Amino acid sequence: MMENKWISVGAFFISLVALGASIKSCSVAQKAYVIQEKQHEASFRTIWDGKYDEENQTISIKPSNEKVTLLRAKAYFPKDISDQGWPIEAPEYRLHLTSPIIAIRNEVEKRIPRIKGHIIMLDDSWIPVVIESYYTVNGGNFFEKSLYLLEYNAIIREEEWKDPYIKINGLLFNKRLDVKVEPRKFLNEIWANKALNK
Repeated sequence: MMENKWISVGAFFISLVALGASIKSCSVAQKAYVIQEKQHEASFRTIWDGKYDEENQTISIKPSNEKVTLLRAKAYFPKDISDQGWPIEAPEYRLHLTSPIIAIRNEVEKRIPRIKGHIIMLDDSWIPVVIESYYTVNGGNFFEKSLYLLEYNAIIREEEWKDPYIKINGLLFNKRLDVKVEPRKFLNEIWANKALNK
């Protein structure tokens, strides 16, 4: 009788160990599945690399994922820079910045006061930009919205008659956005709380 009791207790502990091992195995399998799912999702994602052409005042957009073919894209700026969506034109997929650069210069002049006897330099400043893109990869069509930072440097001289000098450095990926995000509203909220020298 006593032996049966110990056998039952032993069997109980063995089943507990087996249950623990099973739970751990399920947890490991779940983590592996999540990693695999993220890797699969990443194969359908891209980041738009932007190279600035100073002569033409354009940024050429190309995907970081070689399997991606861009169908069309549009860039949005805060309202003080532009109140319209800017097409990124095929076949080179260029974003023209002539008007936005003028608006950035005006914002710098308006928001950064000149100091007599000093030259003010803004290093690594940025303007938030939302890019909406439609593209294909591996036979599927995708739509996404992402936040990018249009990085620039500025020089403000003491002379009132000299416009601030603006040098565009490029486009930097920040984060993906929910496709329901309304670009102008989202950008205006960021812009309302942003200093130009940060």
